[in-house]
Amino acid sequence: MVGRGGYNLRRDDVEKYISYLRASGLFSFLPNISSPTQIDLDSARVTPRKDRLKLIVNDPAAFIAVYLCSRGAIKFGQVKKLLSDERVREHLFEAVIISHLRYMPLIRIAPENMGYIITEDEEELVDGFAWYLDRSNRLVLLAVEAKYTQRDVDIREIKRKARMLKEDFHIKRLIVTTNHKTLEIEEDYAIIPAEIFLLLM
Repeated sequence: MVGRGGYNLRRDDVEKYISYLRASGLFSFLPNISSPTQIDLDSARVTPRKDRLKLIVNDPAAFIAVYLCSRGAIKFGQVKKLLSDERVREHLFEAVIISHLRYMPLIRIAPENMGYIITEDEEELVDGFAWYLDRSNRLVLLAVEAKYTQRDVDIREIKRKARMLKEDFHIKRLIVTTNHKTLEIEEDYAIIPAEIFLLLM
């Protein structure tokens, strides 16, 4: 494998570097669920795949620092301009929401019990997916989509994803967190403002 600058990177060097980033607690690499067969309700098991890892920055300060340093921002004006980019705010919003899943007040979800769901044709259905066993040893599945947008949330898209998750992956309700004040709870999905999600989950 050849990295930037022409350096040859061996697979085990890359794996050591990924392990280092994981151990630092600043970053997570989420495995994927891409097939319904990876979720087995009868045996209460989820078997994620590691062929397409998703990087999540657990610490917003680390996210901002890495982003700014990688772009050579040293003056306040440059920093302000970069942070005004909506794509940066979207990634930061997603990182905060998904990393919070690990630290829910009532349940601690182990890092190995987190991932994301992507279809076989590479459509990302949810940004974060977590699972755990309740007191009755039943498998509980949490699917969370983070939506940071200046426009209204596309309800048709949410309904479509919620239907796919229910029919194909046995997930009862899609949880959508937004930067808006809208609170809407339906049978297949719930739209929750980020501040409420962060307080309750």
